[in-house]
Amino acid sequence: MPHQCSLFLSRVLCLSAAIAVASCGGGDSGGTASCTLSENIGSLGTIKICEEGSGSARASLAQACKSSTSALLADAGVQMSMTFADAPCSHVNAVGGCQVTQGGETVAIWYYQDPTNSMSTSDVQNLCSTAGAKYLTP
Repeated sequence: MPHQCSLFLSRVLCLSAAIAVASCGGGDSGGTASCTLSENIGSLGTIKICEEGSGSARASLAQACKSSTSALLADAGVQMSMTFADAPCSHVNAVGGCQVTQGGETVAIWYYQDPTNSMSTSDVQNLCSTAGAKYLTP
C-alpha cells in the first residue's frame, strides 16, 4: 500500500501543478471561480481536486478548465472530468488546500477525501510543504 499511496500522491501533485500552471495569466476581474477535476485511476482510487481564483486569475482559470479536458482525456485507461463554476470550491469532504501565489496571482487548490482513496490532512500538508505553498484548513 505505501507504494500505491506514493504513486497516488505523486499523481495528485502533478495534476495540481498542471492546472495551476495552465491557469496563469490575466483577464476578467470578476468574482471567484473554480475548476474541479475528478479522475478515476483504477486501483489507486479517485483523485478530486479543485482550484479557485479571483480577479485576473478567474478568466485564465475558466479557459484552462474548459480547454484542458480534451487534452487530458487522452491518458489511456483513466476516466476524468473537469467542471468550471462561477463559485468558490466546495469544502464538503475537503481535507485541506494549498495557497499558491505565482506571477502576482493567488490561487487555492483544494484536495478531497473519497471512499476510494486515502488522502489525509497530513498528505495535503506534505504536498503544500513540497510545493512551497501555504496549507489551508477547510
